[in-house]
Amino acid sequence: MHILALDIGNTRTSTGHFIHGSLNAREDIETAALPKALHNIASTTLDIAVISCVSQRMAFFTDEIRQILSCPVIFIDPASAPIKIHYDKPESVGQDRIVNALGAKCHVKG
Repeated sequence: MHILALDIGNTRTSTGHFIHGSLNAREDIETAALPKALHNIASTTLDIAVISCVSQRMAFFTDEIRQILSCPVIFIDPASAPIKIHYDKPESVGQDRIVNALGAKCHVKG
């Protein structure tokens, strides 16, 4: 399975391409250059993209991101996270923390 992970920040975006659970490639790019970079990434075979986006500017491009990548895209947020968030205001939890918690859950049994 080919997975693209994107951590989209206001100025920088970290990308990771995983093949069968192993990190194959990692790159940091300027967030402003993300649409162009996605066109290059889209030339690879992807099964799914998982995105954490704190950039308000990029949040408006969710449909464009889906079209460019032409694979299922999951945007991580408190409402869609497959874990229970025990905060008074779950929407205040950053996507980066949610993704970290999901990663920890995947690596710890029990």
